[in-house]
Amino acid sequence: MTLTPEWQHRIQRWQDALWQCCYLPLDTIVLSGHTTFEHLSLEQASQREFVTIQPGAAWGRYWEYGWFRGAVTLPPQAAGKRIVLCARQGFESLVWMDGKVAGSFGP
Repeated sequence: MTLTPEWQHRIQRWQDALWQCCYLPLDTIVLSGHTTFEHLSLEQASQREFVTIQPGAAWGRYWEYGWFRGAVTLPPQAAGKRIVLCARQGFESLVWMDGKVAGSFGP
């Protein structure tokens, strides 16, 4: 089912309101990364040069892969709380944490 632009806007506003009511932002993760057309393992990708990615930077030509990394240190008030990553990626992605796949997003 395709939603009209009006309903897409309404749903986005509801989602934004839920995030504002239910979640407290702790930090923004600054990303660095590189892109390639090669199929790389985590070990191979980790050996490439990572450069700082500016928020909103465009990338992603047809069949181009992006490898990004970032780090966050949680403040003391987050101890014992559930932590949620709000990853606003454009398509599919895998999230690695401490060298292991921690989750995936997208189709």
